Amino acid sequence: MRAHLTRLALLITVLAAIAAGPVAQTQPPVKDNRLFQSGIEITSITATVTDREGHPVIGLTRDALLAFEGIAEISADRMIESIERSRPVGLRRALIGLAIPMASEATAARLCRAGYATLEQVADADEDELQQVEDIGPKVAASLHAHLERARDEIARLRERGVDLDVRDEDLPPKVAADAPLAGKTVVVTGTIADPRSGEKVGRPAFQRLCERAGATTASSVSANTDMLICGDNVGASKTAKAEKLGVQIVDQGEAWQLLIGAGVA
Repeated sequence: MRAHLTRLALLITVLAAIAAGPVAQTQPPVKDNRLFQSGIEITSITATVTDREGHPVIGLTRDALLAFEGIAEISADRMIESIERSRPVGLRRALIGLAIPMASEATAARLCRAGYATLEQVADADEDELQQVEDIGPKVAASLHAHLERARDEIARLRERGVDLDVRDEDLPPKVAADAPLAGKTVVVTGTIADPRSGEKVGRPAFQRLCERAGATTASSVSANTDMLICGDNVGASKTAKAEKLGVQIVDQGEAWQLLIGAGVA
């Protein structure tokens, strides 16, 4: 039992990680499968651990956890804190956590920016409606529709337990600055980024958001459609070599920061 509870604690930590940031930077997608013969399982559909009777761990109370053999008060308190941190998932991270076949992190971001406000709204959309979103074709639309249709009961249970499945402000289209210096440019960010004013590291998603507020469209990899490669520290040679081959403008992060600060977005 104690080994099972240790695993349970680790799985609860997964919930908090999903809520804290993009899955790609925290935890690989969890596949649907029964993990333990004891009846504890986690599903990618809900990112929810369930006990032997199928009750979601996210709905457990401190007293219920203390009833398990081997869980002391400190452990129970930490588990409850992790469960609480898992609630503000938001629409984009919920879609990523579902691990829907053929649907990427970019798909989740585009659905948020296309005006879908809740996970239920995405589930209610038919395949034709989903295909109106940029870069969502028939196969991705069919996969989204089928997967979310099967997940309706689980989505409802998460709602009942206070899990936030609504679009978050940071996932909405950014407000573009007047006279945006990067307007019309497709930008790729690579390397370690740090604010030159404080020296503090800045996560790539946060820096990309600043670039978007400066008018840019951000992409994850260099292609013929890329206009600018912004390089931080510790950049791999392969990415800069590809940019040079394609004639992409290579810009040091210091120059990019000057543009962003000058535009009032950073």
